[in-house]
Amino acid sequence: MSAPEPITLVEILSVHGDFDSCAELARAAVARLERVGVRSLRSVNFFTRPDSNEIGAVLEFADGRELIAHMNQISGWDEFKRLAERIKLKEMRVHGRIPLEAEAWMRQFGDDITHYGSFVAGFHR
Repeated sequence: MSAPEPITLVEILSVHGDFDSCAELARAAVARLERVGVRSLRSVNFFTRPDSNEIGAVLEFADGRELIAHMNQISGWDEFKRLAERIKLKEMRVHGRIPLEAEAWMRQFGDDITHYGSFVAGFHR
């Protein structure tokens, strides 16, 4: 078995409709991910700016091979479905290698996806 390959997803999401209800859905999804998300999901963080209709999301996985399992898991969640109805992917940066199937799934939310798939240097504590 090959060594785990970490990946980080950095997303800019445009919120359509009520920002506060969208933020509440994001909090509910994060709480559920923390309880029952795939094991290699290290962290999920959402950020915004005052008076903005955008949310920034940063997801870190210890092993990108679990990305498909993550996507299959959340696709059935009501929290995710309702959140996905209220956002549009404006931009995504993928740091690390991801399976082609994962990229195809991500593109349903938008096409502005940039990959940085060739590792140069780094460490994890």
